[in-house]
Amino acid sequence: MTKETKPKKVWATAEFETSTDREDICSWLMIQCGATGCQIEPLDDKNIRIVASFEKENFTETELKNLRACFEEYYLGECLQTLKIVALEEQDWLTKWKEGFHPFDIGEKLQVCPSWWMDKRSELSPARKHLFIDPGMAFGTGLHATTRYCLGAIERIEEPGDVVDVGSGSGILAIAVALLNDKANITAVEIDAIAVENSCYNFKLNGVDKRIEMLTGELELVADRKFDTILSNLTCEDNMALLPEYAKILKPNGRVICAGILLEKLERLLHVIENTGFAIVDQDTSNGWAGITLMQKAGACAK
Repeated sequence: MTKETKPKKVWATAEFETSTDREDICSWLMIQCGATGCQIEPLDDKNIRIVASFEKENFTETELKNLRACFEEYYLGECLQTLKIVALEEQDWLTKWKEGFHPFDIGEKLQVCPSWWMDKRSELSPARKHLFIDPGMAFGTGLHATTRYCLGAIERIEEPGDVVDVGSGSGILAIAVALLNDKANITAVEIDAIAVENSCYNFKLNGVDKRIEMLTGELELVADRKFDTILSNLTCEDNMALLPEYAKILKPNGRVICAGILLEKLERLLHVIENTGFAIVDQDTSNGWAGITLMQKAGACAK
């Protein structure tokens, strides 16, 4: 009797060329449009090819129209002039995709490593904490400027205390806190079921699953608690909407680490920051994105 062979899954990849300085924003937009991951291929000093994977065999005309509209909303429509849709069998795509991920250093203490490097620990930097991550389908591999800012800010906190990671995605920020701070009490909150599954897998991968409380749902799940550190690597709009709620659950002298903020939207967020009694104590920009750390002004209190 012939054993039936399971058909290989087919992925559609959207490939296009753009300038190096647009890597972060274009990758982010692809994720927002449903991509499960992005591979970056350098072409020369100034240009790259972005290969975004989608769990589908092809794109409909409507889907392509929506993809272009998403880029045009951010004045990046010309980036898709070289757009090419290619179908790849699962094994071919996974091999190609994994080639784009390599260990890299963050700050002075962390080395972020793809999960398939666990068997090659001897090749990793012995002086750093190794944070293993399976990029999976959730956004947040440490490659993006917003995630890099958050990881750097986490490293600079000596005593993070009670921490909540809002919209934890891959779980990379919560894991970083656990690896760098033995005494931190960490809660991760995520509404997306796929991201929750991915986070829990990554927690176990790093041996910190017993130290991180994973909650599925929205911020209201922790509305009756207080935190020393709030991690908020979301969108500018999400941060604007949540800042008043953060003010209610933040302990005195606590801090909020915000990222995912496009520079052209930063001014809008600054207005909300002022109105909610926060002050910026740290700020950085990279590749069109901003990251900020906030503390409540003296005398400010949540209403």
